[in-house]
Amino acid sequence: MKTPLCILIGVLGLVQSCLAGPEGLWGGKWDDKWSVFLQIEKGADTNSFKVQYIWLESQDGSEFSKQEHVVKKVGAHFEADFLIFKVGGDKGMLYGAFKKPRMANLVKIDAKLPAATECDDVLRKYQWKAGAIPAAEALEKIKKE
Repeated sequence: MKTPLCILIGVLGLVQSCLAGPEGLWGGKWDDKWSVFLQIEKGADTNSFKVQYIWLESQDGSEFSKQEHVVKKVGAHFEADFLIFKVGGDKGMLYGAFKKPRMANLVKIDAKLPAATECDDVLRKYQWKAGAIPAAEALEKIKKE
């Protein structure tokens, strides 16, 4: 039987995960193939965030490419140039408006950016799951309020 203290700790943990903001490191794989990360920090304005977009160019990439964007929250999702994403709790979804649109399922990672060779292990540790859907469908889900 659980004690009231154990129940209270569990409820507080659930509330904390629900109220947690988007800040932190999020990881996934573009179209379930190559690693992508978003490092999100609070911006200067209430609805703005600084996002470092970090990705591997290919499945066997050994060095990350990086770009930084200022992101605005639009309803329940975020828009940064060609990146549109929604995050909450410990899961999220990312859409890339590239020449060939891409999508990635995201998980919250409570660690620093892994080395390129350790991406798969870290994503697995935080329970990232493959499950790419068509990019257009992902965009629709992200923008759905």
